[in-house]
Amino acid sequence: MRASGVHGARELGEMRAPAGRRKTLLMIDYLFPPIAGPGIQRTLGYVRHLRDYGWEPIVLTVRDGEHSLYDISLLDWVPRDVAVERTASIEPVRFAKRLLLKRSKENASSTGASGRPLWRGAKWVRNIERWMLFPDRRVGWVPFAVARAISLNRRRPIDAIYSSSTNIMTGHLIAYLLKKRLGRPWVADFEDAWLESHVSYFPSPLHRKAAERLEHIVLREADRVTVATEPHRRMLEQRYARINPAKYCVIPMGVDPHLFEGIQRSPSPKFTIAHFGSFYGPRSPEPFLTAVAQCVEQDHAISRDLEVILVGTFDAESIALTERLIATHDLGNIVRLEGVVPYRRGLQHLISADILLLVTDEGIWGRNLLASKLLEYLAAGRPILTLAPEGVNADLVRAANAGVIVRPSDIRAIRDTILRLYRQWMGGDLSFKGNPDLIRRLTWPVVTGEFASILEENLLRQALR
Repeated sequence: MRASGVHGARELGEMRAPAGRRKTLLMIDYLFPPIAGPGIQRTLGYVRHLRDYGWEPIVLTVRDGEHSLYDISLLDWVPRDVAVERTASIEPVRFAKRLLLKRSKENASSTGASGRPLWRGAKWVRNIERWMLFPDRRVGWVPFAVARAISLNRRRPIDAIYSSSTNIMTGHLIAYLLKKRLGRPWVADFEDAWLESHVSYFPSPLHRKAAERLEHIVLREADRVTVATEPHRRMLEQRYARINPAKYCVIPMGVDPHLFEGIQRSPSPKFTIAHFGSFYGPRSPEPFLTAVAQCVEQDHAISRDLEVILVGTFDAESIALTERLIATHDLGNIVRLEGVVPYRRGLQHLISADILLLVTDEGIWGRNLLASKLLEYLAAGRPILTLAPEGVNADLVRAANAGVIVRPSDIRAIRDTILRLYRQWMGGDLSFKGNPDLIRRLTWPVVTGEFASILEENLLRQALR
């Protein structure tokens, strides 16, 4: 069986579990609350609904993970009676950051200069990490996670194994070792295309060759491989021609149907455009902010009515560029940089805005990888200004009848679209029609049903061997 994404989603309730013992699924994922960011959504979405399909999740994650984003409030999204096993991990990158921060403070005290974490600009730290830590910086978690999983299996037999990777292959390495030791069915989920240059950087041909070898082992040994988009499935199928293509399954990302419960809409009297997420690398705010500046030049009235809210993180180059554009075009009264906010505060921005801004890039990332925040945008029920090339993001916005699609680099078209939406807002005609049936099929209860069918299929296959 090959699932076909949203078109293959099962009706909610079709696979509801019969009474009796739930089967146990060990879910291996470094990225789990209180770690925040888009990488946590897949496993967390499954955890909240697997019991409805006869599976008892046990999450195996890290106790004190090294990550740039944390949100303690996300723990409220984890069902209280779900077992979450947190283990130790050796984190050399964290040690390096602390060492450099200490040196930064010492330098500041001796020279009188202001202290700044040296690791932010120390590219050699990143280079050492890439050279020395394989498959990624989380590799120090492997022995602790494997030992805990074996111990768990003695207390309560594990029926199946799941591992997830968002640019982190360590989880799949752990699952591979456990598959060899325990002999359980294993589903490996690839949220990102690990080997692609827009996702990972390998410092040498030897590193890339080793990465290809590891990915091939994971794809070969896993019983099923799930991906979030059809282009990613095709990419794997073409790269590894000797692996049975029936092993690959597209399961879309999802969104919680109750995401906005208890969050009050707080609309601004201004025409508000909100962006929720990160700017980094080729995903640049420059075309949009340049278009905003041109809007002001063309229609001075918009300068008093327009408000742009950018919620989330920027890499060093993107924040420097953003601040320079705001200063150059005198957008300080229009553009507000909110930075990182608690998740529920971010959701309030989404439902309160008049327009939601989605920014991708012109390359393979924008074409083939679905922006996880797009599902949250759809659930918010606000029109979406989609800066994306033709591909999975544009296709979903079009299928959901959820907004306007413009090429990310077409500044003139972005400007004209903003002005048109502004005039619709002025006339009280800014509405969201949407496609409720499609959006419902992308909720986590339904998507988890697709995932549960994969688990059941592999258990049956193993029982018949």
